[in-house]
Amino acid sequence: MLRRSSVWIISAILITLALPAVLAADLRQQVREATSKFRDLTVSTVSTYSNAKELARIGKSFARAHEFKNAKLKYKEPDKFKMEGTIGMVRVQYISYNDVQVVRIPKIHYSKREDVSDQPGKARSCLDLGIVTDGLWQTHEVKLLDKEETPSGVVYVLQLTRNGDPRPNQTIWIDGRFRLLKWEKRYKGGTLKARYIFKEHQLVDGIIWVPCRTETYNVKNALAGVLETKDAKVNTNIPDSEFR
Repeated sequence: MLRRSSVWIISAILITLALPAVLAADLRQQVREATSKFRDLTVSTVSTYSNAKELARIGKSFARAHEFKNAKLKYKEPDKFKMEGTIGMVRVQYISYNDVQVVRIPKIHYSKREDVSDQPGKARSCLDLGIVTDGLWQTHEVKLLDKEETPSGVVYVLQLTRNGDPRPNQTIWIDGRFRLLKWEKRYKGGTLKARYIFKEHQLVDGIIWVPCRTETYNVKNALAGVLETKDAKVNTNIPDSEFR
């Protein structure tokens, strides 16, 4: 009798441990089906608020990103990203694909290419445009941490580990319609680096939910910047040459 009880207890424990993995796989399938028609996205962004001091608490690159008062962002599955805008009177291009990052300033014929294969945290993903697609599972190891029931519906909490990075350092919250609600980045020791809150989502062409407002907070929970997104266009067949 004791042996039979032990078997049941061990079986229950194993099922409990395996359940998050099963739910995570099921969630991926649901996201894949919901965004199956998605191929690429183009949006325009406007920096409506920025606090240089608070942005600097996150990092210099964050402060520089908000120097683009207006920018155009392009993303193509699973990890091709391009941002183009002006700083002052100078047009600047930032491109990320695979393990490569490129910065160009055409006016002065400046171009810098960097291999970031040993710095996976620098790589871009669909999250940089505030969207969730199957591409996220292609570039990250995704673990389901929690499934929360809220007054507005179910919210999934996912832990992300970028491919090639041994440390999980990102957490996202998505709702039952697979809209990205919140994204947290952390330093190696686990200290919060930045928190993004995504609001005012718009379903573009019935294909993908895109947030129209992104708020960035630092470790002090101070509002550091606000980006407004507009003119979202889906599946315009962006050529790969855009990301070279």
